[in-house]
This record gives sequence, C-alpha cells and structure tokens, in this order.
Amino acid sequence: MKTEDLKAMGLTDEQISKVMAENGKDVNAAKADAETLKSDIASLKSQLSSLDEQIAQRDKQLKELKDSAGNNEELKKQINDLQEQNKTMKQEAEAKLNELMKEHAIESELMSSGAINLKAVKALIDAGKISMDDKGISGLKEQLDLLKSAEDSKMLFKSDTVIIDGTKPAQATDNTNNNTGLSLADAVKARITSN
Repeated sequence: MKTEDLKAMGLTDEQISKVMAENGKDVNAAKADAETLKSDIASLKSQLSSLDEQIAQRDKQLKELKDSAGNNEELKKQINDLQEQNKTMKQEAEAKLNELMKEHAIESELMSSGAINLKAVKALIDAGKISMDDKGISGLKEQLDLLKSAEDSKMLFKSDTVIIDGTKPAQATDNTNNNTGLSLADAVKARITSN
C-alpha cells in the first residue's frame, strides 16, 4: 500500500496517516515474527555446531580408548555403544534443525502470500505434502493457491479488494459501489472518519 495510491483515492493526509499506521502495525508484526524465526535458526545452528565439536572430541577420545583397551571385549562393546549414541544424537540434532528450517520457510511463504493469520492457515495445510531441499520448499504453493480460491478459506488472505461494512466492492469499470453509489475513495473516507 502506497501513499500515492491513497492520495489518488482522494483521502486526506490525516486519513492516509491512519491507514498507513494500521498497515505499519501488520508489517512490523510480520517482521518481528520473521526475526524471531531467524534468531531461532541461528541459535540451533550454533548448538548443532557445538554438538558436532563435542561429538568429534568424544569420538577421538573413544578411538584412543579403544586402541588402548587391547583385548578387553566388554570395554570395546561400551565404546561401540557410546559411538552409536553419539551418532544418534547428531542425527537427531540435524533432524531438529531441518524441521526448524522447514517451519521457517513455510512461515516466510505464508507471510509473502498475504496470510492474515499464520496459525489458522498452517492448520489448513498438509505439512506431509511439503518438502524442502537445497532449492527451497515445494508442495506449499499449490496448497496455498487452493486455499486462496476456496470460498471458505480465501478470507484468511489479504486481498486487493476493499470491502467496507459488508458492501460490495466497487466495480473497476465505474468505480462506484453498487449498494451505496459511493466511489471507492468516498467509501474509504466515510469508514475512516466514522472511526
């Protein structure tokens, strides 16, 4: 939404300020959500890196211990068990990081698609049909397109059509509202001044 577009509708500077302030709140909230997710990913990457270093150090110690154990079979078995535990811990940490990165990619895509309520839209998508690889996320755009076109869920997304108090939107050909006879700019002015 640009100031020039609102001026072209015939809104006053005061009305434009109110509209832009409301829009700014939505944008700032979305930016805060994105920053939180970025911070979470950075934290997990740091934790994974630290975990990798710890596992590498333990593996080195276990190898040295195994080499010095000689023929002690029980000690070798314990060392092998510990190595398997280290491997499992690393796999779990990587899976958790991948899941968080997928979640971040989904939420970013939802924000850029104009989703008004991320939680509500996420509840309607099938995460099992979404995959992520080096090229990005796939399987989400198709689901979002279906939701945007479905009558019972399209209200979950921002629209370029302005509807005021349940009236029908202005037609592009005559720029007036069929129910009230008001132009779109006049309807927006009336709504803003009534608040």
